[in-house]
Amino acid sequence: MSVLTSITKEFHFEASHSLPNHEGKCSRDHGHSYRFTVMAVGFPQPMNGQSEEGMIVDYQRLSDCVEEHILSRVDHYDLNEVLKDEVPNTTAEHLAEWILRTLRAQIPEIAKVCVSETANTWASVSAAPFVDEDDFTRKLDPREER
Repeated sequence: MSVLTSITKEFHFEASHSLPNHEGKCSRDHGHSYRFTVMAVGFPQPMNGQSEEGMIVDYQRLSDCVEEHILSRVDHYDLNEVLKDEVPNTTAEHLAEWILRTLRAQIPEIAKVCVSETANTWASVSAAPFVDEDDFTRKLDPREER
């Protein structure tokens, strides 16, 4: 029996930003200690003597990808400046979407990202965990004919 499985890992970075059109204090430059989680979803790799056997995605591979494509670009930077061509507004919602899009280009199993600016606020975005949406539906929906 194949069991759909997920793994999640948390990451941190410090950055400043502003929301120029915001009517409150967030329109001014300010910083956050951002936390974000990345979830990968899939079926564990077969037990075949390979490095990632029994895993969806190796945690180290995930960490290396996040370091290279996300943290190296945002940690201790002004997000409005470094992401100006990729993120329309540096809200948690848009940051989560950017992280998801960026990481899925490298690891298609990534299906969800949650971004937190404070201890009690976060934004989440999700995508189907498989690149082929039709294949995903066939594997998960028992009503689909086989």
